[in-house]
Amino acid sequence: MQFYIGGELEAVLQGEAALERCMQCSYCYTLDADHHTCQLDNDGKILEEELENEDDNQIECYIP
Repeated sequence: MQFYIGGELEAVLQGEAALERCMQCSYCYTLDADHHTCQLDNDGKILEEELENEDDNQIECYIP
């Protein structure tokens, strides 16, 4: 998963490391003990499912 802040690439993380980075972000929203979503993503995707189902390097996070 690629993390961009202000348009600059900050980090490229995979698996649990990517999820941990997401959960530190102020845009991360906890649905329940096992599921999180990103408030920047209006599609309502669950982060855990996205990281399991996609190639981690194809997922991008853009934080303003």
